[in-house]
Amino acid sequence: MMELNAATAADLDKLKGIGAVLSERIIKWRDQRGGFQSIDQLLEVYGIKPEVLEQNRKYLTIIPVEPKKINVNTCTAEELQHHCHLRWKVINAIIAYRNAHGSYEDLQDLQKCKLVTEEIFSKIAPLLEL
Repeated sequence: MMELNAATAADLDKLKGIGAVLSERIIKWRDQRGGFQSIDQLLEVYGIKPEVLEQNRKYLTIIPVEPKKINVNTCTAEELQHHCHLRWKVINAIIAYRNAHGSYEDLQDLQKCKLVTEEIFSKIAPLLEL
């Protein structure tokens, strides 16, 4: 078994369907967010296909860690993209809403941006703070 939050790129490279490039992407994704909360988050790493995750699921364990958070009221668009990996249209909507209405008072206020769907909100809310 391999603990996903402690695995090295060399460890990950040993998994089926994951080579050196994907191993580095997984490490980068993990480092940017402060760790994985679930094994399913591997699907958020560019290039990881569902079938690759399913092939390797039985070899992976996870000890969830508290994710690194950024302040949605003070972050730049670049920081938001780097941390949450959102599309630029969504990021621009979040920043434009903040610029037009002032600081967010509650994370739920992000959903006032038309492009922030419930799915997107549930993905990014654990990564943000006020």
